[in-house]
Amino acid sequence: MSDSETYKLVVNGTVRQVLAAPKTLLMDVLRDQLRLTGTKDGCTTGHCGSCMVIKDGEPVRSCLVPMKRSDNAHITTIEGLANGTLHPIQQAYIDQGATQCGFCTPGFIMATKALLDKHPDPTLAQIYDGHKFNICRCTGHNAILRAIQQAAGQPVAALPAVKQPLNAISHPLPRPDAVEKVTGAGIYADDLYVEGMLYARALRSAHPHALLNNVDVSRAAALPGVVAVLTAGDIPGRKDCGVRYSRPQRLWRA
Repeated sequence: MSDSETYKLVVNGTVRQVLAAPKTLLMDVLRDQLRLTGTKDGCTTGHCGSCMVIKDGEPVRSCLVPMKRSDNAHITTIEGLANGTLHPIQQAYIDQGATQCGFCTPGFIMATKALLDKHPDPTLAQIYDGHKFNICRCTGHNAILRAIQQAAGQPVAALPAVKQPLNAISHPLPRPDAVEKVTGAGIYADDLYVEGMLYARALRSAHPHALLNNVDVSRAAALPGVVAVLTAGDIPGRKDCGVRYSRPQRLWRA
């Protein structure tokens, strides 16, 4: 692109030269150019924290940081946390069963690393504040809280005792994919890159309650590199979506 510039990043200790527009997001450069897909794209609006990295010693949501504010920055991603062996924080997340689906895990771990670098023995309030931009959609944060406390060397509340323990069931066991979750090596759909792949982007109306009668795609279709512009007219069959079109349910009085 004509407005692209060359930026220098020190990523996980290695100097990298990247070509990007000033408004290109740091997250996109890390993922799409450097293939560091442990930095997850969860929302692109700064609400979930899945893209958390450490920039010049501070935790940042990389989906909110443009490249014009990243030149010469020192970046640590989840891939640079371990050096041959798991970092104690990563091991703590495994030990406490804090990985779950694993999509948010890299962001949480990077937030934990930044917190413990500043507060090696954090209070509960500091733990909450240090992870206020991270959301785990799987369940509550208790296992994550225990992992942070373990990594800090603090006492961790014991799990409830089992009345009738069995040989395998009722014993805590690490997930078979736990290492991939905590190192960012786990591959999700958005982490796949194949030769010649196409990229799609949804363009939503600026007027969510308006009735859209017509869309002129001619200018978009004529842009260089555009293979297709798809609208609702290209989707066969019924186009029912959302609560408005759900089947009516009978309401019963108590």
